[in-house]
Amino acid sequence: MRKWMKWAAVVAVFSVAGAYAWGELNKPHRNISSEQPVAKFVPADLLAVFEADPTAAQALYANQAVVVFGVISSLDGPSFSMEGGVVGNWSQGAVPQGVKVGNLLKIQARVLAYDDLFSEVRLDQAYPLVNSK
Repeated sequence: MRKWMKWAAVVAVFSVAGAYAWGELNKPHRNISSEQPVAKFVPADLLAVFEADPTAAQALYANQAVVVFGVISSLDGPSFSMEGGVVGNWSQGAVPQGVKVGNLLKIQARVLAYDDLFSEVRLDQAYPLVNSK
């Protein structure tokens, strides 16, 4: 009888842990494109804020939506770079059609972090707001 109760307890613990993990993994994701941005920048200004005080900038802007308006310096599939030290990844399905290197692009994205080794600010979930030629 005791052996059966021990196994039942073990199964119950694993069931609860599995249900919790399943719930955490299947939470709805944030929609950065529908959030109100906390700030608007050109890439050089965003980089300057992080270079001046990385800790304070990280506290203000990390995991927040921002709008960045700048010149695309490279496009590589789901990734992009902007002149002035901003790099990022497009949100799924949001790669703008017809955008080429040298185009001006206004995006809304989430700030991930400042990379002091490469001196660039990293963004993700980038969503194009305005595509001007």
